[in-house]
Amino acid sequence: MVVAIASCVNVGMAFVVQALVSLVTSGELAAHPEAAWVAVAYLVPWALTEYAWVAFTYHLVGRYQADIRLNVMDQIKGTKVPRLSRFYHNPDAFRSGIVNDAGLIGADYFYYTFRITYDVVTFVATIIATGLIDPSFIPFVLGLSLVSAILPKFAQKRLSEAQRRTSDRVAVLIAEASRITDGMESLVSCRCAERAWQALVDANEGVRRAFVHRLMVRTEVYTLSVASGKLVTYGIWALGALAVAQGSMDLAKLVALAQLMTVLQDPIQEISPIYSDVISNRALVKKIKDLSQEEELDDGEDAAAAGLAAPAPADGLACEGLTVAAEGGGEVLSGARLAVPAGARVLVEGPSGAGKTTLLRALAGTAAASGAVWLGGEPLGPAEDRAGRVCLVTQAAFRAAPDLAGCMDPGGSGDVLAAAREAASAWPGVLGPLAARLAEDPRAPASSLSGGEARRLHLLRGLLAAPEALLLDEACAGLDPASAAAALSEANASAAPVVLSVVHDLPADPASLGFTHRVRVEGGRVGPLEPL
Repeated sequence: MVVAIASCVNVGMAFVVQALVSLVTSGELAAHPEAAWVAVAYLVPWALTEYAWVAFTYHLVGRYQADIRLNVMDQIKGTKVPRLSRFYHNPDAFRSGIVNDAGLIGADYFYYTFRITYDVVTFVATIIATGLIDPSFIPFVLGLSLVSAILPKFAQKRLSEAQRRTSDRVAVLIAEASRITDGMESLVSCRCAERAWQALVDANEGVRRAFVHRLMVRTEVYTLSVASGKLVTYGIWALGALAVAQGSMDLAKLVALAQLMTVLQDPIQEISPIYSDVISNRALVKKIKDLSQEEELDDGEDAAAAGLAAPAPADGLACEGLTVAAEGGGEVLSGARLAVPAGARVLVEGPSGAGKTTLLRALAGTAAASGAVWLGGEPLGPAEDRAGRVCLVTQAAFRAAPDLAGCMDPGGSGDVLAAAREAASAWPGVLGPLAARLAEDPRAPASSLSGGEARRLHLLRGLLAAPEALLLDEACAGLDPASAAAALSEANASAAPVVLSVVHDLPADPASLGFTHRVRVEGGRVGPLEPL
């Protein structure tokens, strides 16, 4: 509606000019001086409607840009496990999605889509106005405008490729910057900053070249569009001047048509490069939609539908034929068969790269795996949400909330202060010195946590979720032996029916830490469950 009003007011300027020129050429302006004031006053609604549609467009762009980011961020809150999530194993996709891609789409795609709407409406209004002034000029306006309308098609493939290249290069730059930022201290300390800096410089140069190439392709289209716009304006001027010379049109109509062509020139000049930007941003739009949409789950085996029975004993956590394929071919985990009874505390052993982490991820559902999984005697289908039931605590600690108290309530629905105080007294071994901080200042910023404290809090969140199966992947790495022993002992003493732990450096004898069984993973194959 705003665009339609703005376009009509803009086109209406031609009729105001026509009336004013008619009064001037007929010598009647002196008798109607108010006409000149009306013409000047017409600039007020014109300026207001121009401002309104542009301001409204920017408002919508900001809203859509924020909505895109929310769609991506909502995946963290609403994602299902298992799921072939791009976010689990590619954090750069998440960072790029909410920072780079959303910004480009909001600034380019949506803005230019709205701008095209304005240009199309203005074009239609101009054609209608041309018919009101002199219908015989409509074919000429349409014919000359058609030349500009088809230009984007010639550059569509090149523009799409240029935009894809730019997006890929920016993603490389973000990945390099993230890698350096995450390891800045070590890079400087180990005197590796020069090599890392050069990689960043190379990535930046790649972005520059791709960006310049994209702008050059756009410039070619824009130049042709400007020439086409001038062609329409000059062509109608020439035809109108010829009509005036022959006496078939008065000067007022010619001036009105010239004003209309001035209005039409902007859409003609803009439509090609703007449409080209929309075309070139389609790849980003598809990428962002892929990030924010549920994925089809066709991997795995529905144990109930296949009539499979869980390996005995079946009251805890079990799997049959659990396999995870490697990206380059082969298998990281091959046909794992495991039956962990309720109450078991299992130490998962094996050399680095043997598949221990992959086993836990496949059981939790964060890795795409074929095979069947049972929990509490019930089969878990491929698409069944395992979040909260099978909790995987990884090596990478994260902050769930800005303050300590907020981190104590995983669901975000209870009394965070009460949860913090309760956790401080209930889990002294897991929290260690952090328990006192929680009791004294539960609203302290989570960013103030040390690496060890962040890891303690990370482990505690898995325990607070009260899962049916708790999977710990080097959850105590970085803690001193005494602290790690206390944290593992409390985790094994928790109410979780099943606990599986990957521990690289055992701080004490497994039995003294509460472990009841061990299983060895080597070469992607899982051995038998053995009691300690």
